[in-house]
Amino acid sequence: MKKTPSVGLVGAGSVSRSCLARIPKLREQLGPVKAPSFRVASRLANTLRSGFAVREYSDLARSKIILLAVPERILDRTVDELAASSLEWAGRTVILCCRARDSRTLQRLARLGARVASLDSLGDLREERFVVEGDRDAVRDLARLLGEARTRLIEIDASHKDLYRAGIWMSSQGLLPLLDAAVVHLRRAGMARQQALPIVAELMHRSLRDYQRAGRKARNAPQLWPADEVALEPITPRPQPFSAVTDARAC
Repeated sequence: MKKTPSVGLVGAGSVSRSCLARIPKLREQLGPVKAPSFRVASRLANTLRSGFAVREYSDLARSKIILLAVPERILDRTVDELAASSLEWAGRTVILCCRARDSRTLQRLARLGARVASLDSLGDLREERFVVEGDRDAVRDLARLLGEARTRLIEIDASHKDLYRAGIWMSSQGLLPLLDAAVVHLRRAGMARQQALPIVAELMHRSLRDYQRAGRKARNAPQLWPADEVALEPITPRPQPFSAVTDARAC
């Protein structure tokens, strides 16, 4: 006998590029899909190749786990609508999916009895990993949903997602201005771009290997690091580039 789906989705926007499409067991467990309109709900179910569109929040009553994946502009409104619905929240888990915000966004539902957490996916790595924070019971529910992928589940401190995002940004997009500035300096010294790029890339890889082996004891490492004194603030999507990067546009 087929098990009744236990997972519901409240969604909007594109889900094909989100972490929802990377949850291995979602297809077999997804049931009702609620969206701002029935047409959008049908499109989401078709995109995920699972679940079925519903019209009302009350149609999620049999879902013990509800995934929330909506654009930022309607996130707060959607949480308010869920809280105002007729759903009973005690014993229910709500997972905020693939968002910059953390489980504190769901505190209104938590006060009504829901277990809350947030989920993100590091899908650009060679081995996909999931990052989660929130209530321990909610994290356990999520681990069961992920199935075998739970071995790649990384739990971070609750309400510290801003630090996680800062670290991810610094080790990806945040490196690009530094890389570009290095290339610009070499080009202004007389190198061609095709000469400067492989030199910078090799040196950056070498520095990474040194840091992996020795950490702060790597050669030329300063005694005092910026992170020792500067408190990390939540990052912005478009940080201001270095002046050398700005000048690079003319090169």
